[in-house]
Amino acid sequence: MHRPCSDFEAVTQSTTSHLDNSDLKDLGFVLLECMEGHALPTERHNMEFIVDQRAVNKVFGLTNAEQWSGCKDMVDFLDELFNEKKTALAKYSKPHTFVSSNIQDYECMRPYVELVTLECFTLWTPGD
Repeated sequence: MHRPCSDFEAVTQSTTSHLDNSDLKDLGFVLLECMEGHALPTERHNMEFIVDQRAVNKVFGLTNAEQWSGCKDMVDFLDELFNEKKTALAKYSKPHTFVSSNIQDYECMRPYVELVTLECFTLWTPGD
């Protein structure tokens, strides 16, 4: 059974009074599926698995981890998306160190998200 990459019907609308990390985590899982080249199995599509893999210095449990281990910016960005100790507001307010913007709004993440996606698809090959 094919599971969708993300549940877009459950998406939250961001406001300054409420920012949820779930959308950022969903983005992280979508990026991991792009890196893997196919949908992640259910047992690997959960935060407990991600946290356990990072604790033992694994690249999110990817089967082709060695291909991605040299992509430090990508791994750092995913770590930031999956970081449950940091609020979504903090992630948006103080974006990844490789993102710089004089504009104080949530759009400051957009350039880096687009670069990460480009890096992701550069190495992506269709699965079986």
